[in-house]
Amino acid sequence: MSEIENITDNDLDTAEYIDLEDENGDTVTFELIGRIEVDGCSYCAVIPEEEDENADSDVYVILKEVNKNDEVYLSTIDDDKEYDRIAKEFFNVFEELDEEEE
Repeated sequence: MSEIENITDNDLDTAEYIDLEDENGDTVTFELIGRIEVDGCSYCAVIPEEEDENADSDVYVILKEVNKNDEVYLSTIDDDKEYDRIAKEFFNVFEELDEEEE
């Protein structure tokens, strides 16, 4: 996945799918499954639209929203501590949603 991907604010507010460019320059469509704000930063959880039938359905990618020159980008999280903290937040959010559905 590219380190930074340009998106519009409208994409995250209304769309369920986001097109991102992978490391080979190919466009991959992801489904936006969650968005949270932690300490003033926004993060998105996405899964590939065409998921491999053998893939673990609980696996998702976490990306950070970055504002640059009045545009919103999605970026990978390079800091392990930040990633772990955000992953725990998403886990808690998704766990609460699962409990509500039961």
